[in-house]
Amino acid sequence: MEIPGGAKKLGLYSLLIFLALLTSLNIGLTLWLMSALHFDMEGTGPIQFVKNGLKIDGATYVMDTLTTSKISTTAPSLHLSSPRHVHLSSSASRLVLKHNTELHSSNLTVTSTEGVEVFSVGQEGVRLGTGRVVSHTATLGSALQCPVVQSAAGQSLSIQSPTSTLGLYGPSGVRVEAAGGEVRLSAYRDVKIATREGKVILNTGSVLLPRLPIVHTNISINNYSKSLDREDITIHQVCSCSNGRLFLAPAKSHCYGRVDVCKE
Repeated sequence: MEIPGGAKKLGLYSLLIFLALLTSLNIGLTLWLMSALHFDMEGTGPIQFVKNGLKIDGATYVMDTLTTSKISTTAPSLHLSSPRHVHLSSSASRLVLKHNTELHSSNLTVTSTEGVEVFSVGQEGVRLGTGRVVSHTATLGSALQCPVVQSAAGQSLSIQSPTSTLGLYGPSGVRVEAAGGEVRLSAYRDVKIATREGKVILNTGSVLLPRLPIVHTNISINNYSKSLDREDITIHQVCSCSNGRLFLAPAKSHCYGRVDVCKE
């Protein structure tokens, strides 16, 4: 049974019209999609392809991991936020932002906007590039090397070593000064002030030694009082033992004392 020639032409024309409609529909959907996504030759919407990178306007949501060599912004600030933790890592370092920030690296350097080193931590120790650090309290494991340790205006400066010794060393000298208050040195045992070649100079109008031992005098020791019930006068002289220990004796007598007074 042969199909009439008119039917063949009708079927062919119908197929061509259907294909044309389908092609037009695809083109229309493509144009609508490009328009909705603001797609052009430079990118799509807030995403633009720039030289050696990708530029995104607005907020960007990363579902898993973002791998890049550099993140920068032209805005005043760059915000990285996460409902839990933010991990920034490279081949040698790792920074974890959470309730207590953790930084794992062999070296850490903080520089200013001018490129000057402000703070550096490495295997050699901690280095301050500006030469000045301000802190309410500081705990050091070994030593502090600096030209000046100064308290804030109106505040006291306290340097303590609760469980070990405390040493102040200076190649040219050590200066302890309180312009508007007092300097107090206290220890459980001994406070030693020594010099190898120079002197120990006390440049002050008065020197108070309130706890020096007082030798209780009698006739057999210094021949000072003829009466046993007579008390020593309130003015004393300072006497020194051969080992440097000081004690007080009556002002009008010789520096006589018992042997136990000069014991260490």
